[in-house]
Amino acid sequence: MTPAFGVIHTTVASLEITGQGRPPGLFRRQTRASISSLQHSPRATMVSNKLLCAFFFTPLGQGLFRCKTCGLNRKQVAGSGYSNLLAHLAGKHEGYEAQFASFQNNSNRPLQSFGFVPVEASHLFQWIQWIVMRNMPIHEVEDPLTRTMSKLQPVTVKAVKKGMEGIAIKIGQKLEKELGKLFDLMFDGWTHAGVHYIAVFAVYEADGDLCVPLLGLSPLADGTQTADAHVQMFGNILDVYNKTDDMVAFLVGDNCATNQSVATKMGVPLVGCASHRFNLAVNKFLAPHEDLLAEVNTLMVELQKENNFAELKKHTELLPVKRNVTRWSSTFTMVQRYIRIRGEIKKVDAVEDLIPTGAKHRKLVALFEHLKKFESVCLHLQRDSTDMAEVRLMFDARIADTPSWQNT
Repeated sequence: MTPAFGVIHTTVASLEITGQGRPPGLFRRQTRASISSLQHSPRATMVSNKLLCAFFFTPLGQGLFRCKTCGLNRKQVAGSGYSNLLAHLAGKHEGYEAQFASFQNNSNRPLQSFGFVPVEASHLFQWIQWIVMRNMPIHEVEDPLTRTMSKLQPVTVKAVKKGMEGIAIKIGQKLEKELGKLFDLMFDGWTHAGVHYIAVFAVYEADGDLCVPLLGLSPLADGTQTADAHVQMFGNILDVYNKTDDMVAFLVGDNCATNQSVATKMGVPLVGCASHRFNLAVNKFLAPHEDLLAEVNTLMVELQKENNFAELKKHTELLPVKRNVTRWSSTFTMVQRYIRIRGEIKKVDAVEDLIPTGAKHRKLVALFEHLKKFESVCLHLQRDSTDMAEVRLMFDARIADTPSWQNT
């Protein structure tokens, strides 16, 4: 990017950020006029004062700036321009403009690497961060109440969308470079409101660190949740980053027939999800205890009813917890809560007949000891630092400790 184009580009971006609230036609005309004036102005080839000061000075706060060249502190009142700082450069550091121009021509380091980010860009990014991280509708940035409650400079929906698109492009370019020629894919799917979605992550190392960025999230049409549909979707996502299927070393996914077929069609190994395998194994272990667990779940459901809940609350602040049959960890939480508040539950007369007998209670306590070991493994599997060797060791230890898992 030439210096002239850099100034024009920065000015246009600034106009787009600060042009909210004006009629679109007028704003576009002002933007075009600004570009035209820049193109025919001698300042189009000059460096902006803001960039110069950001390069040569370190802000210390309260209007003080330290010169990076000589270490002297200079004062510049906020909102009064950069005259004092520029006077220091002109008087003490002859040839500073040429030095900065040489840096721009010979260095790939952006000004952001020196801690400088324009206020407008910083505020726009914070709006985008709020929208994305809090899952807010984009039009909230133009809501009058939202604007009055924020100290950020107002922005428009158009500016936010353009900023989000720009961020996506930059991240895509960064990922394209980091992925290299060999990486792995990890994927999982779920259904919401009748639509099946697939999330695809890349798995690779960068500077010695494990990276697992999201590459794409795409819906699959009804009736097309086949292996071929998955392979085609993976190809489409990889094409965005200029990558091909033959760069994939292996796949990571649930141990279902479809995923195994996907790996076979792509000609790569499938590393089954350890958490998924462990969940299946624990469910198998819990199967003989299903009647007893169902009794506890029925008890918890009854305790959640209005009158029983009110009575229980007189004796404990802990709430009854029922389980989700598709997640064994919820069974652990339910049994743990039952054991913890069993004494208080006995004080609720309406559920007296549903409380497990002494013999059943002892069986639940013994079962809970196994569940605690399973929960420990489950939590360990969720750590980023856990590798496949550790998973194998943990699984072998649990198999040796669980007779029903042997010979399976």
